[in-house]
Amino acid sequence: MAYINLSQFEVFCTVAKVKSFSKAARLLHLTQPAVSAQIHSLEDYFGVQLFRRSGQGVELTEAGELAYRYARQVLELVATMEKHLDSLSGLEEEELVVAASSSVGNYALPCSIWAFREQHPRARVRLEIANRSQVLAKIKENHVPVAVVEGPVEDEDGLAAFKVASDEVVIIAPPLPPWQDCQEIGLAELRKAPLIMREEGSGTRFIFEQAIRRAGLRLEDLNIVTELGSSDAVKSAVEAGLGLSVAGRLSVKKDLRRASMVALRLKDLPIPVDYYLLYRPQRFQSQVAKKFIRFLTADQASFC
Repeated sequence: MAYINLSQFEVFCTVAKVKSFSKAARLLHLTQPAVSAQIHSLEDYFGVQLFRRSGQGVELTEAGELAYRYARQVLELVATMEKHLDSLSGLEEEELVVAASSSVGNYALPCSIWAFREQHPRARVRLEIANRSQVLAKIKENHVPVAVVEGPVEDEDGLAAFKVASDEVVIIAPPLPPWQDCQEIGLAELRKAPLIMREEGSGTRFIFEQAIRRAGLRLEDLNIVTELGSSDAVKSAVEAGLGLSVAGRLSVKKDLRRASMVALRLKDLPIPVDYYLLYRPQRFQSQVAKKFIRFLTADQASFC
C-alpha cells in the first residue's frame, strides 16, 4: 500500500523553493537520485505531475502549485504541534549533553544543533568536545546519552551507530610554494615534508594511520615534527608555514574559502570518512534526546 511521509513533503518544498533537483540535493545532503525518487513517489501517490523542466531548472505545474501550498501548511502545522507538545512535556526543563570528536564537534555539528533548536526552541543542548577515544569512552561508560564521532565504528557494547554525514581526510598545507597550486601530493613527497599531527586518540589521526597502513607505511615512516592537542592549534601551525597536516575537509571548509590554506588529496590513496551518531537503544532516553536522535538520523539532517 502506497503512503507518503513528512520527509517527502520537505524534499518537495525544497525543490519548489530552489527550482532545482541538484541544489535541493546539496541543501538536504542527499543524492540527486534520492531527491528524484522522493518526488516521483509523491507524483505516483497523487497521480499528477508536480514539476516540469524550464530554462532555469524546474518549475511547478498547476497541480504542483496547489500541492506546494498544502505541503507548506502541513509542515508548518507539524512544527507548531511539536512546539506545543514540547511545552506540554516540559522539554525546556531537560538538557541534552552531546559528546563529539573535535573534527565534527567544532566545525560541523553546531549547525545541526542550531537547526534542531530552531525546530525545538525550548530544548537545551550542551556540546562536549574531546578526541575520538575520549568520546567513545564517554558513551560506552554512560556519561553521555548521545555522541558523534568519525568512523568506522565497531558494533560493540550495545551501541547503535547511524551514519549521519560523509567527508574525506585531506592533507592541509599553507598557500605557499610548492603547495599553492597543487591538487594532490604523493606518498613519497609526503614522507619528506614536515608533518604536524594530532595527539594519539584523535579520530583524524586514527583514520589517516589506517589509510597509510594499507599503502605499507606507518606513522613512524613520516617526518612528524610535532603533535598538538587541538584542531585549531594544528591549523594555526599549518597557516604559519610550519608544516603539513591531515584534516577532515569539513573541518577546514572556512579556511579553504578564506584561502588561508590549501587541501591536497593523497595521490592514489583516497581517504573517505563517515561520521556516526552513537547511542544506546536499550537505555532510557529523555524526550529531547529522542527528538535529537530522530532529527540527526532524518534524511534532511544538515551539517555545515
